[in-house]
Amino acid sequence: MRRPIVFTNKGQQILGVLHCQPQAQRLPAVLILHGFTGTKVESHRIFVKLAELLAQRSMVALRIDFRGSGDSEGDFSQMTLEGEISDAEAAIDYMQTLPEVDPGRIAILGLSMGGAVAASLAGRDSRPVACALWSAVADFSRTFFAEAASRVLERGEETMDFGGNVVSREFLLQCRRAQPHLELAKRKLPVLIVHGAADQTVPRSQAELFRASAQKAGGPVEFHIIPEADHTYTRRDWEEKVLLLSADWLAKQIL
Repeated sequence: MRRPIVFTNKGQQILGVLHCQPQAQRLPAVLILHGFTGTKVESHRIFVKLAELLAQRSMVALRIDFRGSGDSEGDFSQMTLEGEISDAEAAIDYMQTLPEVDPGRIAILGLSMGGAVAASLAGRDSRPVACALWSAVADFSRTFFAEAASRVLERGEETMDFGGNVVSREFLLQCRRAQPHLELAKRKLPVLIVHGAADQTVPRSQAELFRASAQKAGGPVEFHIIPEADHTYTRRDWEEKVLLLSADWLAKQIL
């Protein structure tokens, strides 16, 4: 079963889709967070497939659009990393009110920049009991975002165009100093790290940073590099491997 949901953060509506099987008891849940310029569906509907798989395994899955993305209210040009972390916090607040959800068993999964949000929230908030990272950004200063921020600062501009998606100076400035892997090191919890060996958007070295930080925190870490895979696992065998290993790992952590 799936149903549309709406909740509010900072006076703006966030839209999402909840997936779950009918059950008499409360179930563990997973919050699913998309990447930069992505949506709650993501490339080749991989988030829809993930949510359905989790629901089949007696977990609740909630995939949302951050404010300014997808169907949610707001303008993309006002999006910031801290704003998306706030959206994820509000999503957990909402999930804990649902009769289907066990409020003490909520995990969080993010792709790319959504992984940066997931890691940051997992380090700051005691409520996520496990964190799964797909192709996640560990240190923005080592990505193209930092290069873009430098160009904006040099030119004295207030916005920058990323393929028709306008981002603000504040977003880029936050990216220059954001190191989500250090946030993740603040809490001991189970962490899953998945990355494509041929990812041209977020290099594999970012996954290594997350692994080192998660190990430093002392929680169990599972680490997978998918051979030949790209940033969003756009081949059927890559997709199948990521979905199955993630569902298995989440079931082990929260069921």
